[in-house]
Amino acid sequence: MKFISSSPEETILLGQIMSHHVYPGLVILLYGDLGAGKTELVRGLGNGLGIRGVRSPSFTLINEYKGQLLLAHVDLYRLHKGAEDELGLFEYIDEGFVVVIEWPDRLVTVPDTDVWLFSFEIKNQNTREITLSARGPKAEKALYALLSDVKEGLE
Repeated sequence: MKFISSSPEETILLGQIMSHHVYPGLVILLYGDLGAGKTELVRGLGNGLGIRGVRSPSFTLINEYKGQLLLAHVDLYRLHKGAEDELGLFEYIDEGFVVVIEWPDRLVTVPDTDVWLFSFEIKNQNTREITLSARGPKAEKALYALLSDVKEGLE
């Protein structure tokens, strides 16, 4: 499924709508080039969960937030492939965080259920095409509900 965002504000709005459909233990993998809007999406998700001040964890690797749900925002851009074991990513899942991972191509092991995959493609200065998919029955059901809400919210 695809979503077209015509502005950073629309990407933030998508994240805000996402906040109604995420759940503890969900992993959201964000693929896309630098400047594609991944952090804007997480900022919107944070806003929807009552979290202010979401920022890129490029230098800290992981930012933890407390809102209506626990949120772990992970940026693996500066990490070499296979070094994620030291971060304890799976512990965040076990502890009930919603875990959002930018640059998941650096992972050797990726969860195979309760996963949303979002791929961002830059079309022009403001427009992004975001392809959404899910793995696992619970994640698929939540993603379909999200897409239904997005359709209503943007009409």
